Amino acid sequence: MRSASIALVAFGALFAFNHTHAANSYKVDPAATVTISELGYCREVTNNHASRALFVPTRTSTEFLSFINNKPAYVNLSLCCPTGYVLIPGNGTYGTSNFCMMQFEAKNVSGVATSQASVSPWHSISHYDARRRCQALGTGYDLPSNNHWQTMARNVELVAANWSSGTVGSGCLYIGNAGVSGVCSYNGTGAPNYETGTSGTNRARARLRLSNGQEIWDVSANVAEHIAGVYDANTSFVGGNVVNIDAPHKSVFGPSGTYSAASCAASSTDSTGGLCGLGWYGYGSAPALHPTKPMLEVVT
Repeated sequence: MRSASIALVAFGALFAFNHTHAANSYKVDPAATVTISELGYCREVTNNHASRALFVPTRTSTEFLSFINNKPAYVNLSLCCPTGYVLIPGNGTYGTSNFCMMQFEAKNVSGVATSQASVSPWHSISHYDARRRCQALGTGYDLPSNNHWQTMARNVELVAANWSSGTVGSGCLYIGNAGVSGVCSYNGTGAPNYETGTSGTNRARARLRLSNGQEIWDVSANVAEHIAGVYDANTSFVGGNVVNIDAPHKSVFGPSGTYSAASCAASSTDSTGGLCGLGWYGYGSAPALHPTKPMLEVVT
């Protein structure tokens, strides 16, 4: 269901955690993964060496950062994401490293933006208040930038399980509660659905998988999300389908693939003129255009 109401989405680069320092070093055995949260930093450390144990120094932040920035080749590092968040793999095209994003549309839990499945999304919130609520979660939290949103969107676009045919670029990309009944969408009624309020086929259409196997919900349809950033009239793009998106708009707002729009007319029943290609993108008035996210909608 497309809605004029707006849901809050937050991401945390998670470069800062408030944890009490407890250890001077950590041992990571061969083929093991250990979560190390010390000195305001948190990493999942995987030792891929067949026989050599790894010792990670955490006595000072300088030592820990030096390890993070100069890790051995056989070591993998990943950000730690808090409960309710998923790790989004970075994308060099958009200059993003791995970051964490809410798994569910933010809910208003006693005034705190909370990623959880239950209750309806926090909506009817201004762009400025949405960003303030995100930043109030702590250091490193904010609305996602357009580059972060594109990183997430293009990641799920290229996962075969998110397409109705099971093949990237064939059929349609699942979009959830778009106010239209179809192979990849459903028509929710009343208030925006929350994730545990759907079941069966509808539930599957609202859930998208990332390339790392994690799942994220309602990034398209249901209610719209704010993204951080200011765009001028020359870089904004509204509506249309992917066939007609030209540079630089496709790289800024569109998918990585080029798809046919043959089935668009049959699904053009929402107030934005269709569910094809770019989908729906909203923004404020010049000179400060504060956009909501482009919907992830591809029909071939």
